[in-house]
Amino acid sequence: MEGFPAHEAAGWATLAEGLVLLSAALGLGAVTSRLRLGPTVGYIVAGALLGPHGLHLLGDVPGLDSVAELGVTLLLFAIGLEFPWRVLRSLGRGPLLGGGGQIALTALIGYGISCAFGAATGVALTVGAVLALSSTASVLRTLSGRTETDTLHGRLTVSVLILQDLALVPLLLLVTAMGQSGSPKMFMVAAGSSVGLTLVLVAVLMTLAKVVMPRVLAATSSLAHRELAILLALVTATGAAYFAHRLGLSPALGSFLAGMLLADSPFAMQLRSDVEAFKAIFLALFFVSIGFLFNGAWVVQHPVQVALATAGVLIFKALAASVALIVFGAPRRAAFAAGICLAQIGEFSYVLALQASIFGVFSPDIMALVVAVLVLTLAATPLLVALGARISLRSATIDTEDTRQDASSSNRLVVIGFGPAGSAAATEARQSGRETVVVELNPRLIGQARMEGFEVHLGDATHSEVLQHAGVGMAAAVAVTVPDHRAAARIIHLVRTLAPGVLVVARSRYHLHTASLHEAGADHVVDEEYEVGAMLTRLLCEEAHGDIGVEGGERGTPKRTGLG
Repeated sequence: MEGFPAHEAAGWATLAEGLVLLSAALGLGAVTSRLRLGPTVGYIVAGALLGPHGLHLLGDVPGLDSVAELGVTLLLFAIGLEFPWRVLRSLGRGPLLGGGGQIALTALIGYGISCAFGAATGVALTVGAVLALSSTASVLRTLSGRTETDTLHGRLTVSVLILQDLALVPLLLLVTAMGQSGSPKMFMVAAGSSVGLTLVLVAVLMTLAKVVMPRVLAATSSLAHRELAILLALVTATGAAYFAHRLGLSPALGSFLAGMLLADSPFAMQLRSDVEAFKAIFLALFFVSIGFLFNGAWVVQHPVQVALATAGVLIFKALAASVALIVFGAPRRAAFAAGICLAQIGEFSYVLALQASIFGVFSPDIMALVVAVLVLTLAATPLLVALGARISLRSATIDTEDTRQDASSSNRLVVIGFGPAGSAAATEARQSGRETVVVELNPRLIGQARMEGFEVHLGDATHSEVLQHAGVGMAAAVAVTVPDHRAAARIIHLVRTLAPGVLVVARSRYHLHTASLHEAGADHVVDEEYEVGAMLTRLLCEEAHGDIGVEGGERGTPKRTGLG
């Protein structure tokens, strides 16, 4: 480092440590993916190996804790964007009550077992809250990789996961109140204060999401300049976290609430797409930070406690989720499969446990046990999902057949681009009785489409997340009318990946690009140059034919002209 100032040398040292961390996460994530354990396990192992309880290579890296905390904050913001408040209405009564029943029953079991082992009331309640939540990131990734999100047990699992994520808000308030209280009276005061401050936070964030941000996005044309929309999302997430911290609440709560409130805005789809790449990085940092807290030596010293706790979590969580879903009307086989998929504890459990540790509710030993169980149950997630699929095989087969029948009889048309061509296609489709959905990025065209009564999704269709939220997977046909042939080819390729059997019709402005759109996966391509040439020829021939008819008194095939 000779020749560099001291502060510059420290900066380069931190950069080198960060490079080692990301390289380890990349390498181990690739290894565990090949072993079918998923990259999450690799990230955790990287943190455990390099952290203070492993080789201690990164235990004293300046600012690493802050980077990990920023990763947690932005990850929760990205997850919050996936779950608008209106999502509760789409779950249905059965999954909604079943998910709520699973959370309550699991928390009650955790509370009872903790009390039986002599834990204080506050600790027992917090343990119950930690056990109630599963891993949204790991389970959804595994289900998607196995193409099982649309099976009956997959939909039940996703519904419960959504409800668990929404339950993070009251559970964080509970843990915060636990950390700030002593007597029951003080607990009630602390709980009331936390709820009141959260309502203040929600009011501020709702004003920003509903009034300020739409005007800022529209006034600055942020969607046309992608970096502005990304910066606005990052400022919102970190600002909400900081404001929550200043109010004495969890920063994670602030960022999660900000994401949920923005999920109802018309710009939510594009924001989701823009932060998706960052979300992967945040997820890696988040699980690496969990690995940093994994104390392998402590696990070796307490193998019986870790084994019993891990087995107990897997068994009791699976049973609690299965019973709750069955009680509220889910088929027995699918309910058991969903319960097994939900048997681990997840990233939000870690957020609650970390908050409890900060407030002194959890001792270092309890925190070490929670992290050990979290790591082991997360590692078991691919096996749990595979076991759930095997149990639900009959239901999954029936459900897949139903899904295919629904897809084949779909009346949905997705029109991408609402210029003159897209507008004409959408209007004609609606007049023929089809459910028509428009995807557009231009604010002026979005306003026009909404004035004409179309369902409009604001976003860049070259991002798969935008196409997924527009329902391409449920569509009978997709019309790609964007003028840029590169963007059109990218969109067609994504549509074909998301919905292999859907009919794709595309527009080509120039004959030169028609073949590339066919190669991208379009079933039919309307070649504008060819069609215009054919129409000109037809009009000229009809005019010539008309003249012949007048002069010769008869109609026949027109003479061939020099137009070819």
